[in-house]
Amino acid sequence: MFADALEVVVSALRAGLPPLEALRIMAESTEWGRLEHRRVAGVCGRIAQGAPTRPAWTDPDGEGEVPDAYRIVGGVWDLAGRTGAPLADAVTQVAGHLREQARMRHRLDALAAAPRTSQRLLTLLPLVGPLLAVLVGADPMSLYASSPVAAGSALLGLALTAVGWRWSRRLVTAAARPRRYPSGLPTISTQRR
Repeated sequence: MFADALEVVVSALRAGLPPLEALRIMAESTEWGRLEHRRVAGVCGRIAQGAPTRPAWTDPDGEGEVPDAYRIVGGVWDLAGRTGAPLADAVTQVAGHLREQARMRHRLDALAAAPRTSQRLLTLLPLVGPLLAVLVGADPMSLYASSPVAAGSALLGLALTAVGWRWSRRLVTAAARPRRYPSGLPTISTQRR
């Protein structure tokens, strides 16, 4: 949705409109623009003042978590303004990057579907066993209550099932989580020693 809104900005910029007008068109014509009207208004205000736009992109109200996409757009917008680079080209690259990120997220979700299903199935099987026993006429409660060893094994089985569910959930979540960009890249010295 944000990438689509950025494409509207790119089209307006390429048509020769100034950034302020391009943002206003995006705010009026896209769903993202209507949902994020305070953010867009803050960016427009900073552009009108000639101030850096990144603070408005990243935190219009001074509170809440900010998606990485807004940080990237704010940085690219300001960099293009400072260096004179074509803003439309820079925003096009960001929109393409956001689309690729969305494709990767969908791919990760698809790849994680089978392990998540296995996790659910392996968690439910031990819990369904006593229910199936009741359906075939057995009485699992009398078996579990017949001795302390049986009761202990039932409780241990439930505890291990809970631990296994939690562990497998962590593994699948960690594997399917997209990696974040590093906050700072190392600098390379160009001085000769």
